[in-house]
Amino acid sequence: MLTDVLNENNLPYIATIVSTGGMVAALGAWCVSWRESRRSNRVILKMRRFSSSFTQTAVGTAYELKVWIVNHGIQMQNISIALGFAGPGKSGNFQLPIPLSDHSKSVASTFLRGTTASFMLSTIDERACQILGALRDFDEQRPVINVYSSSFLACSFPIYNRLDRFTKLWNRLSFRLSFKRRVGDGHDGKGVFKTYQLPYFEVRSEKLRFFIEGVRDGLPGASGAASG
Repeated sequence: MLTDVLNENNLPYIATIVSTGGMVAALGAWCVSWRESRRSNRVILKMRRFSSSFTQTAVGTAYELKVWIVNHGIQMQNISIALGFAGPGKSGNFQLPIPLSDHSKSVASTFLRGTTASFMLSTIDERACQILGALRDFDEQRPVINVYSSSFLACSFPIYNRLDRFTKLWNRLSFRLSFKRRVGDGHDGKGVFKTYQLPYFEVRSEKLRFFIEGVRDGLPGASGAASG
């Protein structure tokens, strides 16, 4: 069998296959090397998660806004983040610092590649609540999460997108258009069903809106939900 494969008629094809395989391997090695070199020399940050929630406390309802940032690039120093947005009527710009959460204090001075830092803002922070009271129109004021390294702006993550309204509509439809498929008989022959659902997309602006509405509940004389 091996003799048939290695006969003179097949040698050109074998040589072509071997050379092509070598080229593909070399190209793959170069891509990996280029990717690692790029990550080691550039700021590459990703927002892994953006969420809002509330808890009941002895003094009332406390709302929390949490942000997780992961570093895929160069090592950074003294990282911090802030929620930025334009002032009413686009006059000026607010930068609301969001402090590191307790379990991320270790990355305060050095943010290594491959690590994740979490930040949390709570309605317990009265100053933050007063500033967020000015964020009412997402479409005009354009909230954004800014990441700083040693006080220099490293990256920005927009929180609001004009396509958010269509994403929210898609999410509402995805729940209604789910369907089931029978995969077994189950107890008493009633059947076991597997549910299939259309993809669901995270809308960060809705999470921020939820937090701001919680903030406004605690502000004296404040009313009206954020629009956009």
